[in-house]
Amino acid sequence: MFKKDLLKIIEQFRSDITGMLHVNFVDHEKNSETIPLYENACYCLLLLRTHDKKKMLFAMEMLEKLLHLQSSEGTFPLYFHHFPLVEKPMLSLRWIFPLFWINKKYGHVLPHALRERVKLTLEKLLELDDTGRYSVVNSVYYSLPYSLDDLGEVKSSRDLIFRGLLLNVMGERIDDNLFDQYYNRFLSRYIGPGTHEFCVGFQSKDALLHLLVDQDVNLAKLSPYELFQAPLIFSHIEVGQAVENNYELLHVKEFDPRTYSKSNLRGLHLLRLLMKDNSFVCQTSKHLVSTQEYEDRVEIDFTFLDDHSGDEKMDIAFYTERRDGSTSFFVDDQKASLFHLNNKVKILIDQEVFTLSFKHCDGEGDVTGHIQFGNRPSQTCSKIKREHKLYDWMIGLRGIRYKKGYKLRTILHHSTQSTECSISE
Repeated sequence: MFKKDLLKIIEQFRSDITGMLHVNFVDHEKNSETIPLYENACYCLLLLRTHDKKKMLFAMEMLEKLLHLQSSEGTFPLYFHHFPLVEKPMLSLRWIFPLFWINKKYGHVLPHALRERVKLTLEKLLELDDTGRYSVVNSVYYSLPYSLDDLGEVKSSRDLIFRGLLLNVMGERIDDNLFDQYYNRFLSRYIGPGTHEFCVGFQSKDALLHLLVDQDVNLAKLSPYELFQAPLIFSHIEVGQAVENNYELLHVKEFDPRTYSKSNLRGLHLLRLLMKDNSFVCQTSKHLVSTQEYEDRVEIDFTFLDDHSGDEKMDIAFYTERRDGSTSFFVDDQKASLFHLNNKVKILIDQEVFTLSFKHCDGEGDVTGHIQFGNRPSQTCSKIKREHKLYDWMIGLRGIRYKKGYKLRTILHHSTQSTECSISE
């Protein structure tokens, strides 16, 4: 049923003229104009998995065409129209997964010439992997010894998904302690380090994790990027049942923006309060941050790194999704959209109640607060679809003026156990 439903959704991107999937990950308005090659390789794998003769023959025909677009160095263009230019050669290593499975599961039904080409292409890509990220695939392919230590560290949900795909290569039903640590089955949430987490609209980009642990997923809500990789999942990872808390609170202990490049900051979360269908996060990348956790609250100290006067931008911002009727705000128990440091902001999310309060700690500064619509920095939907929809409520603190070294404390009051995450670039 999974394969049938997945095929039905994926083929919404299929062109009747070329028979290939047409999608553009930079601009969805140009979906009909571009043919991504790696995603079509995954599509070939999905067609083979149907065991339908007509679909399998078409998959073989398309696969042969795709493999002819490989460069002499062994790499592939991102899109058909880029050929013969390969802009990001290391992304070609993604082809290792679909080609591994095509060779392993369906090599015996491929025509001899195509089977040999698949093997040659796979071996060339494994040679190009000087990072060692795919060393497990190399070991399995060549029947060499390997262990869980070869899977690498996990700094994001993307890393955990990659780990899950490697675990699939290693064997059938698998038990991995790191999935127990970083995946909350009750909330259906990734709860590991928040250094590189993004969302598309109201959906976080971790839906493949739910498929990897064999949880029900509305396939129609998956982004195209996730849909096209779903055929790579052949077996499921065993994950223990999580404690049935209504939310999970995670935060960093220390953060210094001067140690990060700007390109790495959009997906960085200093605090994440994760619920089943909502979240409350802090994404701020301008100041030194330190946190202290207590039984009923987390205190976050922001130390400002420069002098400032008269900017309209928010210095500190918290975000929660703008789902219909699910969130309400009160300033000192009154409906309001403006607040000051001596006010308390009460947030009601899906019948859960949290409170933000503020305290001037050190230095000179004048700050005011606003509750308004916005998009968290990790929101990608508006960038991909070129739309101007605002998906979040933003609780923002704007510095009217302050001096370097000004320290402001924000206090989030909560009632369940939280988790502290280490953070590194």
